[in-house]
Amino acid sequence: MKKISVLLFVLVLGLLLGGCGAKPYPKWKHIRKTDNQLKNPNFELVSDDTVPYFWAIKNMRSCSKEAEDGKFSVRGYSDTQRNSGKLSQNFDFVRRGFLLNDIQNGIYSIRFGGYQKGSLKADETGHMSVTFYDKNDKFVGKVVAKEQRLTNKWIKIDQMAKIPSNAYCAQFNFYVTKKNGSFEGPYVDNVFIYMVQTKKRKSVRGCHPYLYNATPSGTVLANGVKVYIKGWGYDATDGSRVEWDQEYPSPCFDDVPGRRGSPNAAWQGDFFLKGDEICFSANNLFSQYPPAHTLRGGYEVELVGATFSNGKTKKVIPMFSFRKRSKQHDFQHCEKIILK
Repeated sequence: MKKISVLLFVLVLGLLLGGCGAKPYPKWKHIRKTDNQLKNPNFELVSDDTVPYFWAIKNMRSCSKEAEDGKFSVRGYSDTQRNSGKLSQNFDFVRRGFLLNDIQNGIYSIRFGGYQKGSLKADETGHMSVTFYDKNDKFVGKVVAKEQRLTNKWIKIDQMAKIPSNAYCAQFNFYVTKKNGSFEGPYVDNVFIYMVQTKKRKSVRGCHPYLYNATPSGTVLANGVKVYIKGWGYDATDGSRVEWDQEYPSPCFDDVPGRRGSPNAAWQGDFFLKGDEICFSANNLFSQYPPAHTLRGGYEVELVGATFSNGKTKKVIPMFSFRKRSKQHDFQHCEKIILK
């Protein structure tokens, strides 16, 4: 009887932990700005049904016989009824910490590619591409890797491309096609997308207008919510409020005029809609504040047609806090909203 009880306990524990032996969906490490932006880029994490984790896949599968490095690669199905296949994965710039203002101003380009190998079939083709979508998931651009003659040896695809100024997310794709017969390839492995800074930001010095693409205060967003925004500043040391010399979208103030034209704080502001959130940014912060005082800065925001998650229509959005000079120059913060 005791053995049966122990056996039942082990069986129940196994079902709770593993679900009849099914693999749990793996977690992926934090992706930094300088990292490869694709998860599981070498396809080594594979589910029980030969699908690589984190990838959307159609008429393709993992293959353990051929790999550029490691154990697995991905190839088209060996099936005469399937004439095409696709492998894809996307990521959005904001979630990875990139500023939309930088994308709009062409600060970044993308470097993409990976390893590709063909078969001896002349009617099989495979190619890599990256497609771009705006914040409403509408297609805004595409770049296709230059065609190279594929052989039964691995070759590396490595290409630079510009990012459309209105892009919000990027999607890596690998397509395979054939005219007849079954796939013997093509294979793909060790793919990548890197965000490469190819242009310097323009610094903000002094309370002077700076022309850039910013959403104006009073804009009605795509969900029908109107947003009013203005600069907010607070001296956390003496409790005084900031009086602005210049307002959003380029907030700026100088409480000691004549300091060689250098203000206490000046930055470029913006906001945008992301799903059920409104995201705010403060870019290119130039700061010079008394070292004995702590300055907090951000925005005062009022919504028409929605509330913040606390049920109120008005909210202060702190973006930064520093003494003397801020070591960080770009800030971003998102707030969930509830439509009325």
